[in-house]
Amino acid sequence: MRYVLSRGDQRPSREHGYAAKSGLRHRNLSTDNIYIIRQGRVKLLDFGAARFAAGEHSRSLSIILKPGYAPEEHYRTRGKQGPWTDVYGLAATLYRAITGTAPPEALDRLDEDELIAPSRLGIGIAPAQEAVLLKALAVRAAARYPSMQDL
Repeated sequence: MRYVLSRGDQRPSREHGYAAKSGLRHRNLSTDNIYIIRQGRVKLLDFGAARFAAGEHSRSLSIILKPGYAPEEHYRTRGKQGPWTDVYGLAATLYRAITGTAPPEALDRLDEDELIAPSRLGIGIAPAQEAVLLKALAVRAAARYPSMQDL
């Protein structure tokens, strides 16, 4: 993913990495919440859905999602969420940036995954980069990268 995200030496996952290391999860990554400012730095906005890992043990989480950017665990009130949840949101954002369309909703992909690889849409992307992107967009959390640092 780092190769897809590269813009000089700035990467969206860098800022998110700080939040993730502190136990904060954004839980709402999408094209609406990632900005590149004049200096080329990446800014994450709208931490309204964010939760600290320590506060999630005994209560179900409220459902805040954007179709196409939300992983399947967001749709369940007791869905287990973690750093892999933000991996999906970032990958969905990159998919939109690359293809011009958001991925199909995660629940619609559960039975039959109809996500179209960017290369099949005529997008010039290296096979290794596409493989990383598609793994980060895996419907099931267990098949995804477990954290931003693993991308």
